Amino acid sequence: MQPYAKPSRNGFSDAVTRPPVSQVRWAVDFLERRIDLAIAAGNRDQTQAFRKVLQVLHEIDCRSDSLRYRTLSEAFDFLTTFTDDCLAAGSDPAALRSYLQLIQVLSAVDIARKEELVTGQLCSLARVEALCGGQHVHTH
Repeated sequence: MQPYAKPSRNGFSDAVTRPPVSQVRWAVDFLERRIDLAIAAGNRDQTQAFRKVLQVLHEIDCRSDSLRYRTLSEAFDFLTTFTDDCLAAGSDPAALRSYLQLIQVLSAVDIARKEELVTGQLCSLARVEALCGGQHVHTH
């Protein structure tokens, strides 16, 4: 078994031993924790933005359309800006690694959606995982 980043009070890292998880599963779990933290902090804008990122992941297996492309674009824009702001603010390195990992997962979704447009092959969880390198989550 590999170490897994168990959420601590701030939602980031306390290592425990667990089986490895897929990149997308990790991203969903991470986003759910971030949404809970944003709700607890009373930050409605952040809550909505993180929910939009989560929506992208929940809809991976759905056929691409203009609404999904727009949601993906907005989620990606939010996450990159949020990560840049965290970097500028000197945020916890584990948090920054988590956000960068999340950006990589969204990038894989973007590539899979673009492939669907070109080839007609539906975007799928399996394709996104393959684009993530089929790797399990790295510990923080």
